[in-house]
Amino acid sequence: TGESAMVPNSTQHNVPAWSIFAMFFMVISLGSNLVKERISGSFVRLQTIPGSFLHAMFAKITVYSFVALTQLMIMFAIGVYVFPLIGLPKLNLPNHILPFLLISVLSAMAAISYAAMVGTYAKTQEQANGFGAISIIIFAAIGGIWVPSFVMPDYMVMISKLSPLHWCLEGFYSLFLKDGSWDQLLGPVIYLVSFTVLCQFMALWRLRRQHYI
Repeated sequence: TGESAMVPNSTQHNVPAWSIFAMFFMVISLGSNLVKERISGSFVRLQTIPGSFLHAMFAKITVYSFVALTQLMIMFAIGVYVFPLIGLPKLNLPNHILPFLLISVLSAMAAISYAAMVGTYAKTQEQANGFGAISIIIFAAIGGIWVPSFVMPDYMVMISKLSPLHWCLEGFYSLFLKDGSWDQLLGPVIYLVSFTVLCQFMALWRLRRQHYI
């Protein structure tokens, strides 16, 4: 506020940062799974089942959303209950649950949508795994996951805003440091929703081009 900056402690940075990093790494499992199903002909067999192919995609998104949120909750529980036992600062969860759930769900959806997009465009599992892993590492490096953005030079701070992981982390920063003010969450929410919609649109456009939907 004013001329002073609110800087997170080690727990407030590392718990959400590495949770987000792990969440986005589902691009390897989901992306390669979509490629495998497409190559093996599972996509074609799914089209013979009554109902829309989009139902199958929605089922995948639902399952991976549950996995991502469960993983996130476990990591945050470790920050609350385990970190104090090993001499690290305890993670104090925000008082407002609704904004916390919103950022968690949007982060999970952004990760799943990106994985789905990679899986629909990759031609082989090797392409999905290689591109997916490298892109997430780059996003993490420039997005403030490894090196917090508040210690970066100004030009890197501008570049970091291109990373979806940066906006996920900014959302959690707002929750932990500013008690989840909706005004502070507006930027991360708009970016994550836009990123999710764009990835979903590109994935569906690709599937339509390939006549799966």
